[in-house]
This record gives sequence, C-alpha cells and structure tokens, in this order.
Amino acid sequence: MKLNKRGTDKILSVYWFAILTIVAVGIVIMVATFYGHPYDVRNVEANIMANKIAGCLSPRQGINKEVLDGDFLKNCNFDFGDDKDQYYFEIGYFDIAEGNVNLKDVCDREDKSVVCVEKRFYPAYEEEPLAVIKILTAVRKAEQNVK
Repeated sequence: MKLNKRGTDKILSVYWFAILTIVAVGIVIMVATFYGHPYDVRNVEANIMANKIAGCLSPRQGINKEVLDGDFLKNCNFDFGDDKDQYYFEIGYFDIAEGNVNLKDVCDREDKSVVCVEKRFYPAYEEEPLAVIKILTAVRKAEQNVK
C-alpha cells in the first residue's frame, strides 16, 4: 500500500509558523509588562529610613541618649550626600528635623511628587514609660526612583 505524502511538508510549515508566532507574541507581552509600568521605590526608601531612625534611637531597650547629643545625622551614620534636599525626616518627641523642610508641607496634600511615611513606636523610656515617638519621613527623588 502506497501513501501519498506530498501534503506533510505544507502542514508542518503551518504548525511551525504558528509556534513562531506564539513565541514572538509571548516575548512582546513579557517585554511590555516589564518595561511598561514605572516602578516607584520611594515608599520603600521612606520606610527603610524610618526603620533606621527608630533602630538608631532605640537599639535595645530605652532611648540611646548619646545619639540625641550633637549631630543626629553623624551619630546615626546617615549620609544624604548631595541629595539632602530630596529627603526630610522629623522625630516628633525630640523635635529633631533634618533635610528639606518644604517636603513636609507637600505631605499634607494629595501630591504624588513626594512620598511620606509616618511611623510610631513606644520605647521603654525610664522617665516616661508611655512615650510615643512619631517619625515622619519624606522622599522626593522622583527623577531617580520612578522608572
């Protein structure tokens, strides 16, 4: 019995074209998903800064009073470099504020140019055991961090 095998090459080329099309469409969708939406890391950066401030103020139990004496940025190993106007933080209980104070005013508005994070913690403090320490951090860096 002899079979006619002339159509097999044409059918195989249609399947091959379909597979290439599916792969190409998949690559285009992956690239569009990866590069299509901007990633905003300012919220993460503001949270990290607030956590670092809290850890510097109260590394174990109580408040590290040595950090409060003198330059807070130097004592807590903060180095904003040339971007000091891109950051702001405020420690409410101790009236410590560093950075661009204009960013605090933007925090109260519904503006997307500055990301603000407010954290509170209760350290075991000898003089006032129920002291609430409020840390407000603001990060502007829209040109560098929104990509």
